[in-house]
Amino acid sequence: MKGPDAASTSWFDECVAEVFAGGRTTLEEREEIARSWCSGRWNAHHALAAERGLLPAALIVACLVDVEHPLLVDELGRLRAATLLGCSVLAMQAVLAGVPLRPPADEPVRVEALEQA
Repeated sequence: MKGPDAASTSWFDECVAEVFAGGRTTLEEREEIARSWCSGRWNAHHALAAERGLLPAALIVACLVDVEHPLLVDELGRLRAATLLGCSVLAMQAVLAGVPLRPPADEPVRVEALEQA
């Protein structure tokens, strides 16, 4: 894991990419982490992050983006923040503000699906 560069957020992008790299986490694990985090178990993912050498904030962002949680991903499938690091700020703001977070949907709702209906 590289240290931060004051002019770039690419270091955090790399940390998020590590969550997916080389089978470090499975889809099932990421879905469970997202559900756990949304239900208020804010630190439950820390043990897995430490065990796998992952940055906890990057793990949460990867999980929420992977399940297309509306906190971080809009209905068109785009990030709500300009960067993945910005997504981590949105997630932490929600926690600090006590915003109730609904669990991730079993199936993401895509605009294409809405147009076909």
